[in-house]
Amino acid sequence: MTSGAAVRVFREVEAERIVVAQGPGCGYFPVVVNPGGDELIAVIRGGAGHIGVGGRLDLVRSEDGGKTWSTPRTAVGTSQDDRNPALGWTAGGSLILAYGSLTGYYKAYAGHKGTPDYQFSDHLTDVWVPELSAFTCFFAISRDRGESWSPPKELALAGYENVSPYGRIVEMPDRTLWMNVYGTKKGGPEGKYEAFVIRSRDGGESWGDPSLIGKGLNETSFLLLPDERILSAARSDAPEEAVHALVSSDGGYAWESLGKVTETLEHPADLALLGDGRVFLVYGSRNFPYGARALVSEDRGETWKRQSTILLADDADSRDCGYPSAVRLEDGTLVTVLYMEGSCRHLDLGTHCAAVRLREDLIQARPC
Repeated sequence: MTSGAAVRVFREVEAERIVVAQGPGCGYFPVVVNPGGDELIAVIRGGAGHIGVGGRLDLVRSEDGGKTWSTPRTAVGTSQDDRNPALGWTAGGSLILAYGSLTGYYKAYAGHKGTPDYQFSDHLTDVWVPELSAFTCFFAISRDRGESWSPPKELALAGYENVSPYGRIVEMPDRTLWMNVYGTKKGGPEGKYEAFVIRSRDGGESWGDPSLIGKGLNETSFLLLPDERILSAARSDAPEEAVHALVSSDGGYAWESLGKVTETLEHPADLALLGDGRVFLVYGSRNFPYGARALVSEDRGETWKRQSTILLADDADSRDCGYPSAVRLEDGTLVTVLYMEGSCRHLDLGTHCAAVRLREDLIQARPC
């Protein structure tokens, strides 16, 4: 499937939908960056499903704006479950990759007592035991576009555990790098996250200076607005699990809520700036039809045209889908990468990562 797929932008228009990578356990949690021109680099999870000890992180590349993609190449592949990537590109030509490593997998029999599966060691499988698991965050730097990486360094947040990165690492005009991390307070209630921005002022070599975005929030994306404020789109904790917009006027040290943007089970989000200053927000939809959607704001995130929702993909065959990541190319093409565990229209695809290419001039400034 390479072209001619229709996405709904107030009406049916032609767009391109390209398979980036496919196969069992392939394509989860994509994050894409645009080093310049038509070059795209994306990190995806491979080797296992949503949870699995075989999980690794692969890089895929495009030199033609997402029309074709390279074969996945492993960037991180340890004996643990490597997952939850964040990716950034710096003006100095470095690629920054942050990720989490999940432990707590133990061998158990695939079958039940009294069955043939139970009797043989070759039927042992890795079972994740949450109560015995640990999650550690790392980061690494590549100065050759992902061909090789520095030794990973641990990334911690004092007073917090289960700390994970998310999304695109953003470089601000003063060359400060921003990364979203979220975690739970040590000794605090389980599943109650707090979202932070952490900063690097040495090209990603070290990270610190955390500032709180909000409590009850986790996966968060950032966008520098034309007026130099920072817009963020943050996923809220369960049971709501929606996207909330926040804005900062002081470099991310204080945040003002702009309210809830999506409905329950519509998350997480990414942000891109259109050529005319409007804001493009993409998010995963775990409400039927499953897939990924987009909204546009004409007032820098204050309000969103929900009556003109863009359906980027509506054929995922389960809620395990989405995590869209979007960039705008110099020619005005919007490229959004996302994943699905399967498509109800294209049964041969299985688990895959796809790229949707859409011209921004097809996104009208008015609803139909």
